[in-house]
Amino acid sequence: MKKFLFLLILSLTLCGLTNVYAQSGCGIYINSDFESECLLTDYNACGPYYLELESDDCILACKRGTVRYTAECDNASQYSWVISGASNYYLTNQGKTAVVTWGSGLTGNISVSVVVGDTNTCSAEMCILLMDSPDAESSSVPSFYYTQDGEKVIEICLGETIDFVDMSSAVRTPITGYYWESMFGASSTQNHSLTPLAEGEFELVHCVRNECGCEDCENYRIIVRAPVELELSCYGTVCENTTASYSVINPQCDRYMWNVEGGSLEGQGTPDITVHWGSPASGYGVISLDASMCETECNSLLSIQIPIIINNAEISGPETVCVGEMQIYELPRWGSTEYTWWNDNSSCLNVYDGGSPNQYMLEFTHTGPVTIGAKYICKFLNCGYFMAAQKTIIVKDTMSIHSDKDTYCKGDTGVFYTTHTNPVQWSVYNQNNQLIYSSNAVTLSYTFTSAGKFKITASHSDYCKVVEYHVTVLDNPPALTSTTGDHTACPGGSILLEATPTHPRYYLVWEPVCNPTSSEEGNEVTITFNNGVCDVAVYQVDNEYNCRSEAFIHEVDTFHLLPHGLPAITTTCAGSTVQFNVPDQSPNVTYEWTISPANAASIDSSDHLLPSVGILTNHLTNVTPPYLVDVKLKRTYCSGLQVYETVQILVEDVPKPILNCPDTVCEDELVTLTASGNTTVASHYQWSFSDTLQTFQGTSVSRRFHHSGYVYVTVTYQPNPDCDPAIVLDTIWVNSKPYADITQNGGNLQVQYYPNASYVWTYNGNVVSQTSVCSDMGAGTYCCTITSNVAPYCTDSDCYTIPIGTDTCITIYPAISNRTCNDVTVSVSYPMGAQYSWSLSTYANGSYCSPTQASNSTTAHFNVLGEHYVKVYAELNGQCYKGSRQVPVDCVPEIALSYDCNNHNIIVQDISQYRSGYSIPARTVTVDGESFTATIYSPQMSVSIPATTLSNGTYTINMSFGNTGCECSKDITIEHIPQISINIPANMCVNTPFQFSATPNNNHFQYYWDFGDFSYNTGNNIFHTYTANALSPGRTVTLIVKNQLGCTATLSQNVNVCSNVFGTQPSLSAQSSIPVCPGIPQTLQFNPHPHNSVYTWLPINPPYNYYEYEALNTGDYSVEAYYPTGGCRAKATCNVGFLTEPWARIIGNTEYCLGETVNLNGNTGANNTYTWTIAELPGFTSTGPTLSFTPSQPGTYTVTLTVSNQGNCSATATCTLTVNPRPAAPSIAFSGNHCIHTPPVEVSSTTGQSLFWSNGYHGTTAYSYSDGYLTAHYVDPSTGCRSYDAQIFIEPAPDFDALLTGCYRMCPEQFQYDLPIYGIYPYLSGYLNWDWIYQPLGSIYTVVDQDPLLPLIDFGSYYLDATYTAGCTVESPELFIDKDEICPCDSVSFKPHQPVCWVDGCKMHYSFNYTICNDGSQPLNFDDIRAIMGGHILSANPSPLYIAPGDCEDIDIEIAYTDFSSSSFEFIFIDHSRNCEVKYVENIDWQSCVEEGCEGVSDYSTEFFYEFSTSHESSYYQFHIPLPAAQSVLSVWSKPSQVIDFTGNGSYPVELDGLLMLDYGLLSQMFVNDQPICIYFIACIDGENLCYDSICIPPHILWEQIPDDLRQLVDPTMADNDSTRSLRVNMDVQQGDKPYLAPNPAHDEVTVMGIAPEEVAEITILTMQGGQVADSRNDYRFNVSRLAKATYIVRVVTTDRRVHYLKLVKQ
Repeated sequence: MKKFLFLLILSLTLCGLTNVYAQSGCGIYINSDFESECLLTDYNACGPYYLELESDDCILACKRGTVRYTAECDNASQYSWVISGASNYYLTNQGKTAVVTWGSGLTGNISVSVVVGDTNTCSAEMCILLMDSPDAESSSVPSFYYTQDGEKVIEICLGETIDFVDMSSAVRTPITGYYWESMFGASSTQNHSLTPLAEGEFELVHCVRNECGCEDCENYRIIVRAPVELELSCYGTVCENTTASYSVINPQCDRYMWNVEGGSLEGQGTPDITVHWGSPASGYGVISLDASMCETECNSLLSIQIPIIINNAEISGPETVCVGEMQIYELPRWGSTEYTWWNDNSSCLNVYDGGSPNQYMLEFTHTGPVTIGAKYICKFLNCGYFMAAQKTIIVKDTMSIHSDKDTYCKGDTGVFYTTHTNPVQWSVYNQNNQLIYSSNAVTLSYTFTSAGKFKITASHSDYCKVVEYHVTVLDNPPALTSTTGDHTACPGGSILLEATPTHPRYYLVWEPVCNPTSSEEGNEVTITFNNGVCDVAVYQVDNEYNCRSEAFIHEVDTFHLLPHGLPAITTTCAGSTVQFNVPDQSPNVTYEWTISPANAASIDSSDHLLPSVGILTNHLTNVTPPYLVDVKLKRTYCSGLQVYETVQILVEDVPKPILNCPDTVCEDELVTLTASGNTTVASHYQWSFSDTLQTFQGTSVSRRFHHSGYVYVTVTYQPNPDCDPAIVLDTIWVNSKPYADITQNGGNLQVQYYPNASYVWTYNGNVVSQTSVCSDMGAGTYCCTITSNVAPYCTDSDCYTIPIGTDTCITIYPAISNRTCNDVTVSVSYPMGAQYSWSLSTYANGSYCSPTQASNSTTAHFNVLGEHYVKVYAELNGQCYKGSRQVPVDCVPEIALSYDCNNHNIIVQDISQYRSGYSIPARTVTVDGESFTATIYSPQMSVSIPATTLSNGTYTINMSFGNTGCECSKDITIEHIPQISINIPANMCVNTPFQFSATPNNNHFQYYWDFGDFSYNTGNNIFHTYTANALSPGRTVTLIVKNQLGCTATLSQNVNVCSNVFGTQPSLSAQSSIPVCPGIPQTLQFNPHPHNSVYTWLPINPPYNYYEYEALNTGDYSVEAYYPTGGCRAKATCNVGFLTEPWARIIGNTEYCLGETVNLNGNTGANNTYTWTIAELPGFTSTGPTLSFTPSQPGTYTVTLTVSNQGNCSATATCTLTVNPRPAAPSIAFSGNHCIHTPPVEVSSTTGQSLFWSNGYHGTTAYSYSDGYLTAHYVDPSTGCRSYDAQIFIEPAPDFDALLTGCYRMCPEQFQYDLPIYGIYPYLSGYLNWDWIYQPLGSIYTVVDQDPLLPLIDFGSYYLDATYTAGCTVESPELFIDKDEICPCDSVSFKPHQPVCWVDGCKMHYSFNYTICNDGSQPLNFDDIRAIMGGHILSANPSPLYIAPGDCEDIDIEIAYTDFSSSSFEFIFIDHSRNCEVKYVENIDWQSCVEEGCEGVSDYSTEFFYEFSTSHESSYYQFHIPLPAAQSVLSVWSKPSQVIDFTGNGSYPVELDGLLMLDYGLLSQMFVNDQPICIYFIACIDGENLCYDSICIPPHILWEQIPDDLRQLVDPTMADNDSTRSLRVNMDVQQGDKPYLAPNPAHDEVTVMGIAPEEVAEITILTMQGGQVADSRNDYRFNVSRLAKATYIVRVVTTDRRVHYLKLVKQ
């Protein structure tokens, strides 16, 4: 029974630690798009089956792989992920999904917490076992090269085949799937051959996948150029150190430029080569032909891979392993080769069949060294037995790290130890994989100062590898930022503190800093202080790991009364309010304000029990201001402590000043008014007048009144800005003055005539008249003064000037066009078109005209009596015009209004101006909007209008003057004093403020209160307090109300003052001093409690109106009592302390799958006790803060948790769990390709269900690249439960690498009629029924087992046709056996003797002596002895060599050894008579005859040869190596090959110059892998002896010399024209200072340019393969007319021994 063993780790999905609050279920699980099951698959005759090795509570992921994890939970929000072991991750889908790229550690962890609703929390966690991903790697023939971006590129010609050899590696989990895909098809074989079918650029993807679904891929870019294919004659697998000949069938070339890797060749430059294959470690050789020398459009290195079965092959696999590991060790896979493995210590390992005979799978069970080896033979090729190089494996014991936990809190110290007692190297890495600490000790003690994911490693040279221990360090919960509760407390008092944890996983611990052992736990706690009061520290504690936050300090100070902050004395004015504010420390403090004497002031509100009050001061009638008032404050705190404090108010009152104003004044007369108060400061007096908006300051005011009538004077006296001012009112009558406006009327000057007035005229200062008229006395100044003969004797003056000379203006005559009373319109009509200016003879008392310019008319309005003139002036064409029109004004109408408060009448007074002699008409008085009409008859000048019927408001009073057209009007506001009432209680409690108000309340009214206790005040809705000294039967309160018209109303009312029914010391206290749990009432009682009192309690819970109160929680309680009958008030407070109630809650997932363990957390404090019960499990109880149990049946479970604390208070929480059944397995089937040899195989859910597949796919369909079992399951989306697994088996394809293919030549005598095959199929399948095809006969054998022996019947072609499962058929590559022309001679044996080597004249010689025996029946006559490789034969004795049947003969052969790059020499002995031959290979140890190291060799230089190189194919370099101790150079070669040409002859010392050709692809790989290129040489050092040395060149030196244009990729459709490129290069060279050839290309004569002719010493023409075809000495010209058309290398050596290589194109 053959087995394939793969690592199995069955994954179990964790619901993990999932949290939810009690009474609110939440189910959460983590869903991923990658799940894998690693399986151990065992094939036997009965078919495959499972073998489970182990299981773990982890799911799998691939190192460096990217997986999406989604938290599935209904109604979730605020996703919080914690991920360790990842190289990076990011969140998407609003935080619901984490896209994780895993790192390279052993394990990872992923957890998520969500909030459901406002407070509920759930979390899920799963551990991740990180599986090693394979590393995809391969080699190719032709070789790939790297671009500058690291891309792998292969350039070939169409028709060429690329052979890929998989070189992928895996650490723990073996590779089980191979995948090659391009547009030309796909393959699942380990190695791959690809023959592109079209030109262009294509991509090849190479992927490998291990059993756990971990995958790695690499990409090739393949550039296919023009068609060409390297076709060789018969080739196939060869044995090492054998010679094979190959001939080119296609393409045809001018010169054949060969390159061989893994052997040495002869025949360079010809189409037929002989290769002596060596022993390459890879087991493969490569033959390449440079197509740039051939007749093809594709300039490429055409390559063919040759498998070589080598001796001493290296076994691949690790040399150091761990106990418990499985490893596969492997040799190259050669077809039809039998492998036999062995080990020398089977006691420490188990051996399994690796699945292929060249593989050896070992499981290491114990420590110790193990040596493994293998022998192998290919009988068909007569190769072997060969022995593999033995590999010694050190099996080290494993070591693991242990600690008491793997989750710590920040600041914790973790202690770690290993399973061994030896000191180990400890290292601590942070989550960025940075080393932060290391030590060497038995144990590690490390304090984690920061949160995050940490990796602890331990290593020891005696133990296997570095072991890891992953630690999660949780950030301590954040400190609270706020708490609720009092910040002061009284000694012996209790306070209630509250806070809410910032996360549902936290609970709170409260510790008084002065007594930390007295802690409380919960969100709401009571803190009771003894004699001392201190701050309280509160911590958030993680309920799972007990991580504690930094303390948030809730500051609590001993309660002290704050200083009241009031001034000792406050000065204010009577009638003003003083605001007294003391610190508000309610409800811890009650306040009571009293005033003495009580009549001096009152609290300005109905509540005198507040911390802030206004105090309204009164005006006292029995005390002379200023006077002092005592304000007393009683503060009660800490359940009865009292403090009394008194401050004073100094009350000032403002007396009214004495106003001195005349009753009557003259219009425009300067009058001085005075006011005298207690001060003389001008700013204390504010004057205002009804005839102007202007205000005045000072004790006196001088001013003129410009209008007749009544003027009302107001003086506001305010010596104290904080006091209300005193206001004094007065009235002045302004008498009209006589207006002295002089007008000229003919030969007279005149003014208005006034009766009872005197006149005085002057002319140029002399009195000339004492009447209203004065004669014109000529030019000069005339002045007139009019003085009334009636008090107050008003006067007025005016002057008039008559100019000297004649007026040149033309007189014009304005005409009156309209006149109404004292308004007149005047106009002119001449001159036309002039601009007119208008003016008046007087502007007294505001007279005016309008307009004054432009218009030919104006309207004048005169406010004074007299003969007035309207004047006009105009200019036109330089001539002036002027004129005037006399306008007599007999009346200027005006009225004055006043109000009679006693009779309630409006007094209308006619104060109009009347011209002397004017007959005053009857004047009619009306009121707008009213029907009232009255007439004033001369000589009457006033009338009264009854106002009792008028409503409050403003009325317009009109007066008209008969038919004169004169009229005037004025407004007056009527405001009646309404019926008033006083709103005050009949009974007033002593020392209690009461409000005094009256209705109606009108802002225009003035209210004056006389309180009957020698005090009064003004305003409405004011407060007053009566004292205990006022306990007389009553007091009389009088109110006077005045309106704006000065009318008043008076009302009185009696009040009674009663005593305070609550006394002076009311109290509040609890009826019991024993604390109880919250919710149990504590009864509080207020005393005294008179009947019918009203009580207001704080807090209001519920509202009480009773003197007793049931308190339910810790805190300060207060009550305010009110006695309605007398308005008495009282307040009292007390502090009540309760015990603390514990917090009960359940956190945990409420949905589970059958088989999962229920984990619930109820931890709310370390000092609590916990009891769990389950209703559905009678008798079940559990204690402790957490509950864990595994339900045996699906269904619903009700869990109850009771939490009790040390105070015997308890709380209960309930949680309902749902346990869901596990879903049935899904249905899966092949849905597409099911043949693994053309991957991928497609398997799908038959119901279209999205599944999780064991190879890592997620969806309805999975694609497999490996055979074996594929399993699938799904997760029920409604429950999150994983189904049972479904499985399907993918049949493996035959392994054709087990079959020998290719072309082989044999003689009939050598023909082998059996071809053994080993491990072509991994197990014996009942379906195995394959055909072995021989063309043209068809099937000649049916294969039915794993290791068939295939028959061979004759020369020809064979292949295997295999149908390995229904519908899956595949054909193997062809095996072709050809008949050889010369066959080996029968029964010949060689007995070699010790060869002898010597150096003669700097030449190496070897002498060989052989005894050759003819064991056959026919004589042998070797008449031709040849040397195929390594040198040439100098002599052979005897020659020919005759050997009779059964006889032996000796022969001596001397050779000249020249191929130092090889270590063997091959002879061929030919008997032409029998047409047979014998080959013998002699291994040469030439190093023993050569001195190692050539003195002074250290320097070198290289130069890239652009003109010889082809892009991405071949790169040429000229190298120069000084050999200071050498005389000549015998041989030069390189690794990798090859050296095209070298020269080192000349005088001492030697300068070695040569030309090196490298495969561009191979060079790029060596550059990436930093593999040097080495040049080896043999030199003659003294004319006799040889030395051997080498120079190794770092690859970057050669790589960086390649020009960019040869590195860049070009269009694959563009062929490289050699001639064009040569011309371009030649042009570039000519522009520099380097030598060049001209002409080039050339037909005949060529000249070396750039070197002086006399400096050219030697010219040698070489083929591109280095063969010499012509030379010339001491001439700088040479002729090429006889050379064939081709490309050549021209080596030019100068007289100073410098060497130049130039390219020449012969046309």
